[in-house]
Amino acid sequence: MPIDDNRTFIYGERRPIVGSVPGEIYPTVQETTSIYCIDVFVLRRRPEMQVLLGRRVNRPAKGFMWPPGGRKFRNELWGEAAARHLKKDTGLEIAPDRFRYLDHVLLLFDDRQQEPIEVGTDTPVTQMGLELTEDEGHLLDTPGELDKLEWCSIRDILDTASKFDRCVQRAVTHLLRL
Repeated sequence: MPIDDNRTFIYGERRPIVGSVPGEIYPTVQETTSIYCIDVFVLRRRPEMQVLLGRRVNRPAKGFMWPPGGRKFRNELWGEAAARHLKKDTGLEIAPDRFRYLDHVLLLFDDRQQEPIEVGTDTPVTQMGLELTEDEGHLLDTPGELDKLEWCSIRDILDTASKFDRCVQRAVTHLLRL
């Protein structure tokens, strides 16, 4: 079932999507408001079960292996945000209705990219899942907030001595239920 069919309720006419906050006021917005994000966990089953991750190049979570994703725009549906970020980070164009809800988490980081860094972030995140078909396995590595996308073994991600973040591990357990 497409993600927005049973979790999004639109009352009246749907408003246009409003893009990002201007850079000069973004730090102030971030100090006073939660910044809502979407993370996209992409699964492929062959040659083994793997999830697409990349190392984050910006704060917060700099250096962590993380899925494609980022801010959700005002009036943007979850599937639309997931499709936009997946295209930005990988070059893959996927229809918004193919993404599935995995989980909703709150990430509180003690740092951020913008000055003052130590203010940190308050980031509610909807985690979305996508299973690729065999024909969609060829991804383009495009520059974004992730460096060097790679297919990571689910076995390695879920290993208790894993180098992977517990938030990523939790999402992968939900992804396996798709």
